Amino acid sequence: MDASDLVPIVCPTCATEFDVSRLPKGTKTACPKCRTIVVVPGASAPRPPVAVPPARVSPPPPSPLAPKRIEGSKKPPTNNVPVLAIVLAAVVFVGAGAGAFWFYGQQPRPVPQPASGPAPSRPASTVLPAARKNVALELRSRGWRQAPAFDVASALKHSLASAGVVVAASGSAPDARVVVEYEERRGASYTNGSTATVIEMQLDLEVGSARVLTLHGSGSSGGGPGSTEDSLYREALEAFQRSPGFVHGGSLVAGTLGVGDGSASIVDALLKRETRDLALDVLEKNGWQGSDARGRAALAAAR
Repeated sequence: MDASDLVPIVCPTCATEFDVSRLPKGTKTACPKCRTIVVVPGASAPRPPVAVPPARVSPPPPSPLAPKRIEGSKKPPTNNVPVLAIVLAAVVFVGAGAGAFWFYGQQPRPVPQPASGPAPSRPASTVLPAARKNVALELRSRGWRQAPAFDVASALKHSLASAGVVVAASGSAPDARVVVEYEERRGASYTNGSTATVIEMQLDLEVGSARVLTLHGSGSSGGGPGSTEDSLYREALEAFQRSPGFVHGGSLVAGTLGVGDGSASIVDALLKRETRDLALDVLEKNGWQGSDARGRAALAAAR
């Protein structure tokens, strides 16, 4: 290859000239000195871009008005009085704003009052339950075992309270009297020496001198080989606690006194043979016609 075949190229960055004749036109190559990427020139290739080195940013010249400090002289003291004044004013401003926010934030805000006007009327079909009633509970309890008899008074108080009837304290004027006769008497005797227990209860509701409701509850044991006196008693007590007269006593007393409409709690009593007639009488006196399909079906079956 003679000198005419050489294809020199000059690096645009460091101005180094080197030969690229062995490289195809348009090929990118690196400068052997500064490693800048250049493109091999050719007739059909576009003009290679010229790499421009980044311009150096020179610091701004010193202002002619700035005072020059004489070498060896002391630096003049900085005046901090304006800065301190600004900081103090900011602290006072922020403190005053926080105090005002705390003071006004503690003030009671007025509660918006509802607009005056006539009270909304209830639909004609809505039945308001009657107020709670107070009754005097008189209990006479007898048992034959050495162990104390079942605490029927506490159980009846809970049942009455659940239905909206409160046992009044002694000395107060009750709305009615609940008189309860509860007896645990000796039952059948077995060959192993055990004796069964029979439980009976009668509940009377009296308003003034009139008796307006009477309920009965009972329980006994069937017995069996190996039954003890305690197991026979527990069997009788469990049977008494399942008797409809005891279970539904509170709701029937409440319905008779007109506490609530009696619909929810007396439907179960309406489905029991022992309390069906009493529950039907209470519901008819209250004008109840059934609030759901179950209640209407029970009412129709009882009639």
